[in-house]
Amino acid sequence: MLGQRFFSSFPLSVIVDRVNNSYILAIGGAQITNHDKQLLIVIFVTMTIVVSILGLVIYKMISIRKRRLEADEWLVQNQAKLINYALQTKPEEAENITDVLEMSKIQSEITTGKSNIRQGMLDKIH
Repeated sequence: MLGQRFFSSFPLSVIVDRVNNSYILAIGGAQITNHDKQLLIVIFVTMTIVVSILGLVIYKMISIRKRRLEADEWLVQNQAKLINYALQTKPEEAENITDVLEMSKIQSEITTGKSNIRQGMLDKIH
């Protein structure tokens, strides 16, 4: 709420027009200006900002969609190369990778307490 100190520094004045059922509020000795013109300027600036932000959001969404479609096309064109590269790994490397993944999964289940593994599996890790 506005206090006495504020009103002592910035007097409040209200001009009431009973004929048109309107009023003009002025704080701090402000002078009466053409409020219709000011209101139109504020509305124009606000609408300009809103439309520009909306335009930027739409542009960004379209660019994201375009990049996704390009990535899908690239994947279709290069999927065979990716699969061939994955198949060229040595079987020993693949076995070691799967063993490490299995052990890390078991260890994470044990540490989080979500494990229902029997003692034999615990001995296998150690």
